[in-house]
Amino acid sequence: MDKQNATSVMVPIRYGRLSSGRSNTYTMVFFPGPAQLGSAKVIPCQKPVTSGSDLIEEAKYLWAAEQGQSIPDNTVSAQWGGVALLVKEQSDCRRHSHALELKEFWTHFIRENSQNARNYDELARSEACVSGDGLLQISWPTALNGCALELDLLLATANRPTLSGNPPEYPDPATIAAAWLRAANDQGSIENYQDYFWKNRANGITTFHDEEIEAALKNSQ
Repeated sequence: MDKQNATSVMVPIRYGRLSSGRSNTYTMVFFPGPAQLGSAKVIPCQKPVTSGSDLIEEAKYLWAAEQGQSIPDNTVSAQWGGVALLVKEQSDCRRHSHALELKEFWTHFIRENSQNARNYDELARSEACVSGDGLLQISWPTALNGCALELDLLLATANRPTLSGNPPEYPDPATIAAAWLRAANDQGSIENYQDYFWKNRANGITTFHDEEIEAALKNSQ
């Protein structure tokens, strides 16, 4: 990835997935509903994606990074999340036609594999903002600097949120902070899972709940 040319964008993200691999603390998800946006980073690929095989290769590396692996294992999804594709609507007919060809290649790749098909069907039912075809169900992001995002496609990891209650709801800031604090106090814990929050903040990845989460963390000290 070309991190030096990253662009900050506004997207509907929040802390919402309870991760067993992170000592039952919360990680980020996309979410539907009203326009409560956070900021994230769009990072260009190091080389242009010109074919369907290029697209799949990038998706495999992105999913490996999501799982903390340096080498892809040829998967792009699991029961708890997966890589999703977003295609930009645009007036340039040639570029848009090519993007739609890549979209078709992607959806065929998702549906032809039975495990992928099951994973994405489950994600589609879970408010993860992903369709059963592996398409990200959010609006095209807006750059924070007001400039157009000069890309045709975006790949992102979208995870299943952990909802509770009746009706099911996302965790509130106090619950999110309490999970990180509890993990920090667990005997034998060698990781400070709050670092996930603070490093996100330091790198310009924010949510609309950040100030409340930060206050809850600081009030506990």
